[in-house]
Amino acid sequence: MPVSVVGGERYFLNLEDGRKILDFTGGWTAHNVLGLNDEGLKKSIISQLAKYPHVDTNIWSNPLLEELATLIIKNAPDGLDKVFFAGCNGSDAIEAAMKLSFHIHHDTGHKTKNKYIYREQSYSGSTLQALCVSDIPIFDFYEPLKPSGYIKISEHNYLRFHKHDESEEDYVERCAQELENTILKNGPENIAAFVGETMLGSLRGDIPPATGYWKKIKAICEKYNIHLILDEIYCGMGRSGKVFCCNYDEITPDFICIGKGAAGGYAPISAVVTKSKYEEI
Repeated sequence: MPVSVVGGERYFLNLEDGRKILDFTGGWTAHNVLGLNDEGLKKSIISQLAKYPHVDTNIWSNPLLEELATLIIKNAPDGLDKVFFAGCNGSDAIEAAMKLSFHIHHDTGHKTKNKYIYREQSYSGSTLQALCVSDIPIFDFYEPLKPSGYIKISEHNYLRFHKHDESEEDYVERCAQELENTILKNGPENIAAFVGETMLGSLRGDIPPATGYWKKIKAICEKYNIHLILDEIYCGMGRSGKVFCCNYDEITPDFICIGKGAAGGYAPISAVVTKSKYEEI
């Protein structure tokens, strides 16, 4: 059995066998980005618990959620001005974005748009619909449970997959062309969204996209009225050096999913950052 953690302080884990370990992983998948046992955070949590731990936001307004939403939007790409707090984990956010995408298409008269495109070596969660846009062999066991309507294209990874003497620009063009060909093959009228991690996560080792990749992808999605859902559960909230990883590419997707580092490992929370115009549909 693994050794138990009995305590922690800042970036160190205290183990039951007496060792003190420096945690370079930030909680392995980067939950604990604010460190352990932070006094200010503990005081804030205790202060809130003295008021109430939770209220049903279908009925009541929570001023702290409003404050958090305002902070998230302040750092979001231009055009993203609405936050939907989806649940307790990244899978919740991914599934919420996918359902919202379908709902928007349905209510604007595009009722056949119910398929989703994703990439090899992706991981967007372990709940059923999120699992359908993930590519992990150990989860192949669940194939009989998966619904249809999910289309896989190649992983985007210039370092690993560019051809001999192929420039970064040419590689981006080839990746974009594969997406467009896939859309045309399956019918643009049937595709709701493209789901992708802005930066490849731990399955491949934090591989950034090639320069201009997401701008090309965004343009193709707009051309065919397909939503772009970016999964920043792993690479967002400052992990890449910017609050939102897609800010490097200066694009505005339709949805950004956040989780993990959003609460620094102190509480389970996830959200979808999107556009207020969709609320009016």
